[in-house]
This record gives sequence, C-alpha cells and structure tokens, in this order.
Amino acid sequence: MKDARSQRRSASPGELAARHRRRAPVRRSGEVFAEPIKRRRPKQAPKTESKISFARIFQMGLLFIMFLGCGAAAIAAYRILPAWNVFALRHYDVKGLAHAPHNQIDQILRESTKSGLWQVDVEGVRDRLRQVAWVRDAEVACVLPDTLRVTISEREPLALARLHDGSLVWVDREGNMLGDQSGFKPSRVPPLISGLDESTSAAAIAANRERLDVYQRLLVDLDQENDSLSDRVDEVHLDEVTDVRLRLADRRVMILVGDRDFRARLQTALKVLDAADRQDVAALGFLKVTDARRLLDGGEIAYLNASRAERVIIRLAH
Repeated sequence: MKDARSQRRSASPGELAARHRRRAPVRRSGEVFAEPIKRRRPKQAPKTESKISFARIFQMGLLFIMFLGCGAAAIAAYRILPAWNVFALRHYDVKGLAHAPHNQIDQILRESTKSGLWQVDVEGVRDRLRQVAWVRDAEVACVLPDTLRVTISEREPLALARLHDGSLVWVDREGNMLGDQSGFKPSRVPPLISGLDESTSAAAIAANRERLDVYQRLLVDLDQENDSLSDRVDEVHLDEVTDVRLRLADRRVMILVGDRDFRARLQTALKVLDAADRQDVAALGFLKVTDARRLLDGGEIAYLNASRAERVIIRLAH
C-alpha cells in the first residue's frame, strides 16, 4: 500500500490524467453493445414572421401616406400661392437701360408678369427682351416676395447709317440696326454710312460686317495723326468695299479713295481742291491734274478719283 501511494505521489500530472480516462470496454466474442442514446435538444419556437412582416407593412404604409400628404400639400400650395397678395409683383428693378426705348421694355415686362411673380417665365422674358434692337443680352431673376430684377446689356452704337428711304438709324460694329437717330445723341457724330444691305439674310449680315470693318479702318487711318481728317468727311459710301467713296462736309464733292491708303489719298484730293480754289496752275500741274485749264475756267468739280497713284482724275459737274 505504501508503495502504491508513493507511486501515486511520484506520478506526473499527465500520467494521473491517463489513469483516470475511461477505457473502452473490451468486446468479447459473442457480446453486442448497444449504441448510446443521443439526447435531442428541444426545438426553439420559431420567430413570429407574421408579426415582423406586419410591422414592416405598417411602416411602409405610414411612409406612403406621408408622401401622398406632402405631394398634395405641394400641389395645393402651387395653386393657392399665386393668388396670395404676398407674391404679387410690385417692383421692377431694371439696370443697364440707357438707349433702349423705355416704353417698349416696360410693356414687355408688364405683359410677361400678368400672372404674378410666382409664375414668371424667366427665360421667356429674357428672349423677348433680346428681340429689342438695342438689347444685346438680358439677365432676369425673381426676387421674393415682390420684385423682378432685370439687368440689360445694350449694344454699342458705332455710326449713323442712311437707309434707302433716306432715314437715319444707328448701327453697331456687327451691322445691327439699333433705331432712329433720336435713340442716341453723342457729343460728336462720326461720318454717316451709306450702302448697307437692309435685308436680314445671313449673306447680308456678313456683307455688312465687312463694310463696317472697312469703315473702322478708314476712321483709324484718317485720325492717326494730330490732324484729324474724319471731320472733313460727311458721308462714307460703302456700296463697294474696294471702291470707297467719301463725300466732303464743306462742299458737295465725292472723292474715290479705293480700299487702302485712305489718309494719303484724301490729302491729295484736298490739295487739288485747294489749288483749284487758288487758281494755282503750277500746283495743279505738280499734282498731275488733267484738264486743269477747263477747271480754272470755272468748271464745278463733282468727282475726284484719287485712288490712282500716278494722277488725280477730275470730273466736272457739267
């Protein structure tokens, strides 16, 4: 006994654990062992899916009802708000209007805002304003509760153009006809323009732009020095851009200057007229004037062709 106890005490933990393990029974011949009975765990009661699905349906129904309510409220507000005086249009804040006709702008704004500020078609008002000749562009905005704000960008007039019926209208650099002479009254009026195409076709617009480009080059050339010659010109004929004609302001004389060297050619023509007024035969000969004697005998000059470098050709009135 003492030896067994001493052996137990001296045994390691692993040996002790192995001694206490259950050993499988030794099957003898002819013996049959019954399989151990496995205990089944009790089944948990299934969750009530019907309760969960009902809660979800209830939540979705509430959301749907709220959505319908918001939509109905929005529709009702859209129909009712225009009738409220709080959104009635009371003020027009128009900026940038200088030369465009005020009565025409005012009529467009009043016709476009009859239904009140709430139903103003901003793009429609802008399109109608851009149809006014003086208006290049316009910005339109509704400022709640009762103001329509309009900012107009006007076209810049370049010169007065004489139409076929004799009337005068202002035109801009792109050839747009802006309105009659009363629409703009500058301190200094540049030379008139004649010969523009009055049709609205694309070809006419392109041709007028070319004519106005030549007109601007002409003014720059005539005024490039301290002695401004544009004041001596009353009207510029641009029927043919290759044969520009100038009518003098102080006398009814037409001068052909061609399509370049406008200042030099006009100066030559003015020297011829000055020599003719002074009855200076030598000066006329130096300027290579043909038929100078007839000119000095009292012939009235109607036309000078200064587009040729070799000589100035004069045509008398009779």
